[in-house]
Amino acid sequence: MNGENLKKLLKKHNLTQNELAEKLTAYGYRNGHGIKTAAISKYALGQRKMTAEFIEAVLKVLGETDANVLISDEPIEVQRIRITGSISCGLPINDVYECQDEFTYIPLSQNKSNLKAARANGDSMFPIIEDGDIIIYDTDSSKPRHGDLVVYTYNNEIACKIFVEKKDVGVIEFKPVNQSDSFKTTTFRIDIDDIDDLKIYKVVKIQKTPNNAKSNLKLVNEN
Repeated sequence: MNGENLKKLLKKHNLTQNELAEKLTAYGYRNGHGIKTAAISKYALGQRKMTAEFIEAVLKVLGETDANVLISDEPIEVQRIRITGSISCGLPINDVYECQDEFTYIPLSQNKSNLKAARANGDSMFPIIEDGDIIIYDTDSSKPRHGDLVVYTYNNEIACKIFVEKKDVGVIEFKPVNQSDSFKTTTFRIDIDDIDDLKIYKVVKIQKTPNNAKSNLKLVNEN
């Protein structure tokens, strides 16, 4: 049963249920609300079925890459996606992807064959996205909406920003969240000849990096 697998995983990492609860809380599990030790105990005893969100978070905080360490006798509820390179959250970077043995996990209910994942590189989207977070985005052809968080590619460069559509003046903008002068808005006129080369993909999920030291220092105004 999955509960027995959880016990084995805790033993492998020499952790108590309380210590796992602390790690999950530091990771930002359930939007920072964390989890109580009693809930983990119910998972371990098989009294409660582990959710895809819980499985994903446990794998992340323990550095495990295979969901099957937690799932064996029940149908697999999570799908893994290979992390392929990085996405700029600052100046645009070359859209170059390398195969890596690093994966992230999402619930099967959210899985689509056209989802991609990459790590954020930079601080222009702080605090929504922090350096090192995982950005999962949908590469289908659906049109983004005004205000969507998107990944866009143009001239072999890739970046993540907020999509702003200004139909009255015929432009679209990609705006950073971070208001520092270091980060600029990127603007395109919709009537330029190569506008079809601009590809825009909606971000569907951000997975936070556990205990991000760089982010923690920013929050307390320290370098």
